[in-house]
Amino acid sequence: MNSFTPVKDQFGLPAWQDISENRFIRIESEVVSDHALTTTEQVWKQIRNVRSTQQEYGPSNLLSRTWIPSTPLTPTTENTFSVAQFNALAEGLSAGPNVPTPFTPCLDDDTPSSNNINSNKNPVEMYGGFTSIPHPELILDFELRKWRLLEVLLTSDQADDTTVKPCDLLAVEEMDRFYGFFAPMLRLFGYHGAFCPKRQSPGVSMGWYSDGCALFWNQQVFEVISQRHHGYSVGNQVALHVVLRHQSSNRLLVVVVTHLKAKCSAANEMIRMTQLQELLVQIEETIKDVPSKVHDSNQIPVILLGDFNTDPPATFPSQGASSLNQLITASNGCFQSLYPLDSSTHYTTWKARGSETVKRIIDYIFYRGPVEPVATLEVPEETELEPTKLPGLRYPSDHVLIAGRFHFL
Repeated sequence: MNSFTPVKDQFGLPAWQDISENRFIRIESEVVSDHALTTTEQVWKQIRNVRSTQQEYGPSNLLSRTWIPSTPLTPTTENTFSVAQFNALAEGLSAGPNVPTPFTPCLDDDTPSSNNINSNKNPVEMYGGFTSIPHPELILDFELRKWRLLEVLLTSDQADDTTVKPCDLLAVEEMDRFYGFFAPMLRLFGYHGAFCPKRQSPGVSMGWYSDGCALFWNQQVFEVISQRHHGYSVGNQVALHVVLRHQSSNRLLVVVVTHLKAKCSAANEMIRMTQLQELLVQIEETIKDVPSKVHDSNQIPVILLGDFNTDPPATFPSQGASSLNQLITASNGCFQSLYPLDSSTHYTTWKARGSETVKRIIDYIFYRGPVEPVATLEVPEETELEPTKLPGLRYPSDHVLIAGRFHFL
């Protein structure tokens, strides 16, 4: 954070700010009251307390999930790892009216407004548009919701009804409280992480912290070798590249997390196509810098995770119109999707925003190189969801976490 200037947010907490011609970023410091929790037992107690508070308004247990084997092989533990992908729904994109913001909202990206309370929203903007869910002031209260988001991450590799643990790799988008909450909390569970904030994050102009992409890794499973990030030439989106060494097998792994341009339209799909073209080039650049004797880039495994904000190619009139088609047909080693690219089999977001309900596949886990999936985490059954879908008392985001277990070949 050498390019950032220390500032104070509205609550007097340290924050970091970077303002330049093409960039306006605010991120939280690591000095917050939640650091008073120093043990994993204290964290779980806090999660249970929040769940109990919400349970007064309806069932608040997390949606149940099932792991489905995808191969008859039984790989050794020393050769396997698990990954999760999750769009957490940023605080700045889901806050209600009259909620104090960390910073003064702006009329535009660099003009402060005289109103430093998040109360000038119209009904469509309130709670990020999730006005049809019951008790949005409770469900989307980030001081409660952040603990439920942490619960989702901590139970992402649930082995059975009683044994829960996080996946070895946790990729998260729309994270705007990395330094101030998620990184220190997950560190108690043995995870380190990397964060790449968006340039001109939408939440910044409304007075919130910048959201971005994050990756956490279990230090007992992976050792970090290098990390880099880049912004795309179009849009304000970013990608985070982390090279890791799998400690028990001594194998290298490139993990990439990204969040592409949002909203459905032909123009935005062209932006996503440009972003993915750049991403493929950047992945090759990352591989070139990997300290390995392997010269064939296809022999270095790559896991690509993110919210791509586009549907599977089969839903497009022409597959060539889908930005994802570039990943599937990339000449320098094809990426494969962990989940079926068929919108009739599952979903990754199912939300009621205003009067519109949308069910889509836009979150993906792609892989290439000498790795193979051995299990996939099923998405929750429709009967599990609340009537207003996501988010709700039983799930704190409008996206469900997806996950897989892999082994090195």
